[in-house]
Amino acid sequence: MEIRHKTISTPDNQIDGDDWNDKHNVTPLLYGYELVEEIIAPAGSTSIIFTGLNGDVDEEYLLEIVASSSNNTSNNVAKLLFNADDGDNYNFQEHYQVESNIGYGSNTRITAIESTYNEILTHQKSKLTIYAKSGTIRMCEGKYIRKTANHLAQSQVTAYWNNTTSIITSITISAYSPFTFSGTFRLWKRIKEVS
Repeated sequence: MEIRHKTISTPDNQIDGDDWNDKHNVTPLLYGYELVEEIIAPAGSTSIIFTGLNGDVDEEYLLEIVASSSNNTSNNVAKLLFNADDGDNYNFQEHYQVESNIGYGSNTRITAIESTYNEILTHQKSKLTIYAKSGTIRMCEGKYIRKTANHLAQSQVTAYWNNTTSIITSITISAYSPFTFSGTFRLWKRIKEVS
């Protein structure tokens, strides 16, 4: 959390007691990031969306997910989309470990929520860094930890969106039908250094 005084002291404008007691601006912060929005998705949700973004101004986002699945289906996955682009314009690579089993997978969609062995996902915690500025391929990297009734899994993921020109204005997490989910989704933006 960052607390900012409305009045800044300068040699020509000294702060007095009333200024210190004035209402302060409080901004939620996380390790150099400022909270853009938090979405609480109730059980049975099929999508959430962060809107009003400008990837060229913000340059870097951190997507934090704490989620669980509401049902057990043969396709326990929710995908991440930039600007609602639902085409095969992504590359997703995952190195995972489920107990002693180690593997690798790839896809033309960025996986945001995923279960293990088609079991109900009791808990997933993940962080995905998104490098959002246009003019280059939008890269993502992160770590996911998933728990089902019978398995614990961890994944190191990398991904990209091959659109280099569109400004990222929205980020959507959308479930493959009939998968549903619930959870807390936080989008943070990197705080830029002020010189």
